[in-house]
Amino acid sequence: MLMHRTRLTASLEYLLRKQKLMHKNRTYFGPLLVLVDFLLIFTSALSAWQLKAWFSPDYIAKDLPLATFLPLAVKGSIFWVAIFSAMGLYSLRRTRTATQEVVLTVAGVSVSTLATISVIFFQKELFNSRVIILAMWLAAVILLNIGRAAIRILERRLFAHGIGVASVILIGSNGTAEILARELTLKPELGFRIAKRFVNRKGMIANVRTFLKANVVDELWVADPKLPTPRMQRLLGLAQNYHCYFRYTPDVLGTTLTNVESGPIAGIPIVELKGTPLEGWGVIVKRVFDLVAASILLLVSLPVMAVSAALILIDSGMPILFTRYDDGSPAYRIGQRGKPFLFFKFRTMMPNTHSLRYTVLADANLRGDGPLVKIKDDPRITRMGRFLRRFSIDELPQLVNVIKGEMSLVGPRPHLPEEVSKYAEHERRVLAIKPGITGMAQVSGRSDLGFEEEVRLDTYYIENWSLLLDIQILLKTPFAILTRREAGD
Repeated sequence: MLMHRTRLTASLEYLLRKQKLMHKNRTYFGPLLVLVDFLLIFTSALSAWQLKAWFSPDYIAKDLPLATFLPLAVKGSIFWVAIFSAMGLYSLRRTRTATQEVVLTVAGVSVSTLATISVIFFQKELFNSRVIILAMWLAAVILLNIGRAAIRILERRLFAHGIGVASVILIGSNGTAEILARELTLKPELGFRIAKRFVNRKGMIANVRTFLKANVVDELWVADPKLPTPRMQRLLGLAQNYHCYFRYTPDVLGTTLTNVESGPIAGIPIVELKGTPLEGWGVIVKRVFDLVAASILLLVSLPVMAVSAALILIDSGMPILFTRYDDGSPAYRIGQRGKPFLFFKFRTMMPNTHSLRYTVLADANLRGDGPLVKIKDDPRITRMGRFLRRFSIDELPQLVNVIKGEMSLVGPRPHLPEEVSKYAEHERRVLAIKPGITGMAQVSGRSDLGFEEEVRLDTYYIENWSLLLDIQILLKTPFAILTRREAGD
């Protein structure tokens, strides 16, 4: 009985310490975000009303005086906050990037605006001013993003000073674990601190249990996709027993199996591996988005492309585009379902030097983990080519490939035929959809990612595609471009 009470007391003390830490880490910012959103939505409504008052004072005086509008604004603000909550904008475990926050906020404002329009339509005694509704949408998009950015900055400043940081046990010694360890160490503003890292599998379970008993830990991360399932299950059990959030990086099959559906057939439970959402209407939606967005981007980038073409011609002569290999054969890339297509990009290397990557420069290949070739300080790159690659201007002609339907704005990297011929079976999964100018792998590490990590990210994208995800990746791309690229051809 005494031993039982001692264990119970120890558990209660642990939970109290845990609750105190979690309260400090998360629950302060949740209510603050709700309050700030409510005030900014209300301010947006008042701003829209004032705008209408300036342009239509007679309408305001007769149909919508301030005394009538204020209660509606309060109710509407509460209504919007409720919609935001339903859409997950107030999750206490926020790991969204700034770009994701902006996209989700704009989506929340848009959905709330449409819902408000619907209420006004069915409640005809309310005001019917389109100016107020549109002005409120615009004001809310601006003010809410500013407010959320301010809270994010405050939160990250506190994280940078060690306030409210979540402590993490990191398990793994592969490339993914190294990237996570480096990012969490170099960027304390992310809100995570590595309390302990385990790289050796021998004795791992016992060592993790010992550490958890002696320390308060918020999260347990397993960044070892090849860890045997029994060990993974035991680590999950430890995380649950010690009230830690559990995260893990799945292998390629594990990523695919997140997209399953089960149901009984003839009384027997059957698990179906669902195809990519890019089937049926998904294909149509993505194609329409690609066609419209690529056409606009092509028109906007035409001056940049014209200047780039002229500078390439001055710097190293013809050809301007890289469309043929050294032997004169077309420069194909491999597209959806393994179909080759003629690939357009500005030439950034000296003519007739493509094959050197497999001969003279073979020993300089940095990508020994897969079929890709990446050469640091590649001597084949021209002066102008180095500049074009630095800002990914050399990829702008691929917008033509997108319009032709051979590529997408977002998708896996388009690879060379000789690279694809070396793919393992599971790696060919990336050929299920059209390749993209940018993609999840490109904005999630670029040169730092190993080939397996790249395939895993592309597989996740294929199995979890949505138009919102495409928009998020496109918005993140300019920031990824600022990272120096060290690619080969």
